[in-house]
Amino acid sequence: MVVKGEVKKFFENRFKENLLRRSKLGDVHFQSISSEDSDMLVADFEDEEVKGAIWGCESSKTPNLDGFNFCFMKEF
Repeated sequence: MVVKGEVKKFFENRFKENLLRRSKLGDVHFQSISSEDSDMLVADFEDEEVKGAIWGCESSKTPNLDGFNFCFMKEF
């Protein structure tokens, strides 16, 4: 039981929140996006939209470390 208590105390001290004075935003009001824009952000990508994004990139560029550049993607 002593070991359990010490482990518990260690983690409580390690992760407890310091009671610091935090800034408050008060009456700051943030702009929000419209419901149409919100719907667009979660909508599925259209095939033409993906194709346009790929064709708009320089062929020699590689988006990942897998070695497949945009030239390869455009070809296949």
